[in-house]
Amino acid sequence: MTFAQRLLPYLSSTTTRATPKLNSFVAQLELRINDTIARSTKSLSGGAGMRLIAHLLKLGNLEAWLAAENPFTIPRTGVLAVLGDMEKLIDPRGSQDINKTLFAKTTTPCFELLFPVHRGSMGKLMDGVVYTDPYWKTIKPFRVVDMGKAPLTFTLHNGMLLFNRQGPTHVLYTLDCLALVAKFLSYAKYKGPTSDWDRLVQEFVQFEVVIPALVQDMFSLWLRNTYHQQLLPTSPLAIHTATVWDNVTQNTLGSELSPGLRDVQQLKSELDNNNLTPSGVVSSLPVAGGEMLNRFWTDQIVHTQVTTQTSGEWLDYLKNLSLCEFLLTMTAMAPEQPYALNLHQVLTRIIRQACMTKPWNDLRQTSPYKTILQNRLEGMYSYLMTV
Repeated sequence: MTFAQRLLPYLSSTTTRATPKLNSFVAQLELRINDTIARSTKSLSGGAGMRLIAHLLKLGNLEAWLAAENPFTIPRTGVLAVLGDMEKLIDPRGSQDINKTLFAKTTTPCFELLFPVHRGSMGKLMDGVVYTDPYWKTIKPFRVVDMGKAPLTFTLHNGMLLFNRQGPTHVLYTLDCLALVAKFLSYAKYKGPTSDWDRLVQEFVQFEVVIPALVQDMFSLWLRNTYHQQLLPTSPLAIHTATVWDNVTQNTLGSELSPGLRDVQQLKSELDNNNLTPSGVVSSLPVAGGEMLNRFWTDQIVHTQVTTQTSGEWLDYLKNLSLCEFLLTMTAMAPEQPYALNLHQVLTRIIRQACMTKPWNDLRQTSPYKTILQNRLEGMYSYLMTV
C-alpha cells in the first residue's frame, strides 16, 4: 500500500454541505471549458507532448493488434510485450531528464514532467471495450496531476495551454500506456479501416486523450489551488506554504466568483467550529466534470499508481505533495476534532518517514524537482514539529 492509499479513508464523507453559489460559478466556467474543447476539434495540432504520445502508440504493430482476437496476449509483439518499451521512454527514474516543453506554453520558466503509471484495476480494459460503451469515456490514460500556481487560462495553441502572463513553475502529467492502447484499439475499430494511420493516431491523441484531460484537469487544479488559498490565511501552515500557494489568478472571472468563495468560507467556518470534518469539506468542493475534489483525488490515487522501483519513491511523493498539504491545512484548523486528529497523526507518520528517508537525494543536484520536493516536505515537517 502506498502512502497516498493510506489517505483514501479520509477523502470520503456522508456528511457534506450544499454550495449553490460555488456550483453556479463552476458551471459558468464549465461552459468555457466545453467551448475550448469543441474549438480544439476544428484542426489538428502538432505540439511536442502530443507527438510524443503518438510516437509511443506507433511503437506497436497497430494493424496486427486490431486484426488479432486478443492483442494483449500475442507473444513477443503483443501489447503487453511492447508496454515496457513504451513506459521506458517516459520514465524519468531512468534518465531523470526533465521535459521542458510538452503541454504548457509559458513566458516564464516551467518544468514539465510526464511519467508512466498503472491503474489499480484493469476492469474491462482488456476485454475489448467498444467505443460506444459509456465505460470507455471514464478511462483517462492521460492526466494532469499537479500544477504550480498560475492564472486560469482557456487558450490553446498548437495543442498546448497558453499562459500569456505568469505561468506555473511546474506541471506533472501521468500516462497509463496500457489504457492508452486499449482506448485506441476501440477507437480505431469504431472508425473503421484506414490508409492513414498517422492521422488516425493524431486525431485520437488530440481529441480523445490530451485536450479534454488537459483543459479539465487544469481547471480542477486551479480550483484546488483557489480553495486551498481560501483555507490558508488563518492556518499556522500558511507560513510554510505561502510561496507555493500565492495568488493563483489575476483574471476577471465574472461576478459569481466572490459569492462562490463565500461558500468556501462557510465550509471553513463549519470546520473551525467542528461541525464538519476535513473529508466533509473536500466532499463538498466542486471541480470540473461534475466531480467533487475528493473524487478527483481518489481517482488519481487509484488510477495513477507509480510503479515501485529502487530510487523511485521521489516520484510518488512529488505526485501527492499537494494532497498532503491540503489535508494538513484542514487538520490545523480543527486540532481538537477526533477525526481531524486521526488524520493529522497519519500525515505526521507519512511526512516524518519521508524526511527520514530523504527521497529527494535520489534526484540529481540540478533537478528542479529536488528543490520542490525537499522544500515542501521539510516545510510540512517543520510545521508538524511545532504542534
